Amino acid sequence: MYFRKYFAGNTIGTLDEKQTNVKFGASSTAYTVYKNQTKILGNAIAETLRVAGMNAVYDEEKFILYPDEDEEFGIGVIKTALATHTFVVFDADTNSYSTTATSNGPSYQPFDASGETYKFYVTVIGDPQSLLRVHIGAYSSVTSTSYGFAIGVGKDIRNGRKVRFFAANPTLSTVAFLVRYADNCSLVNGITYSGTVSFSVAAVTGTAEYLMLIPAFATNGFIIMENAFLGCSSALITGSTSFYYINGEEYYYPTATLLLKCPTIPNL
Repeated sequence: MYFRKYFAGNTIGTLDEKQTNVKFGASSTAYTVYKNQTKILGNAIAETLRVAGMNAVYDEEKFILYPDEDEEFGIGVIKTALATHTFVVFDADTNSYSTTATSNGPSYQPFDASGETYKFYVTVIGDPQSLLRVHIGAYSSVTSTSYGFAIGVGKDIRNGRKVRFFAANPTLSTVAFLVRYADNCSLVNGITYSGTVSFSVAAVTGTAEYLMLIPAFATNGFIIMENAFLGCSSALITGSTSFYYINGEEYYYPTATLLLKCPTIPNL
């Protein structure tokens, strides 16, 4: 899947409309959030993810994006300043959290210098049932894919529990992800709040005649990604638009160690 949705308009209210003491998960760290711009950004992402086939919602009161409204895993999506936006990954267990902000400056933002108008695309690349990159365009370059995040889905094979992956500002080569249990946003057993799981197992060689579909797994050996396979270097070439049809099904090959099956059909 390679899909983007356009958003443009004027904000309601002014930059003075802020909400203080915003917290995420068990963390005591508080943020002051620009409410109007934050809600526009969060709802745009959620709307695009729904079109892409996800059951996503954005909680305007808590400023949390839930990729699946039936799960507790969430991502804080906030604007704490006009010239930056921030992603917050938290958990239900600890006072810890991880944040990543875009580069500071209006040229990287969906809003103009005054914060009163906006225009941007939300671009999604990959698949919600494996790994999906989500990029937020900028006012000065609406189709930009420089900033955003990646979300994925997998399983802890030790206990069968569903996990969610996250990486901020991903590139094609990003293969390491923060991980949380999907059902309650808790830490995965044996992995700290800031610890990542890496899908960097070397691609198989294969042959020019045969494509080897071997399920991908993280280097720790107990986390797998759904609809993901080891790359096959002899048969495929990686790239931002490296989509292939294999036995009548769509696959995406962004990086050598991950070949992603794309079974989801967008709700266009």
